Amino acid sequence: AVLSMPELPVQALTLVIRHLRQFGLQRILCTGATFQPLFSSIEMSLSSNTLQQLE
Repeated sequence: AVLSMPELPVQALTLVIRHLRQFGLQRILCTGATFQPLFSSIEMSLSSNTLQQLE
């Protein structure tokens, strides 16, 4: 999935992982995360917990 992504998003993901590693949180992306292009769906589903965290 990630390897089939364009180069720029892969580079961004690499930077995110490096940042998370500083806090020991790099494995958070391995907990069933799925990566897909935004244009592949017409809506985004967010859990109630996610919405609360955004507030």
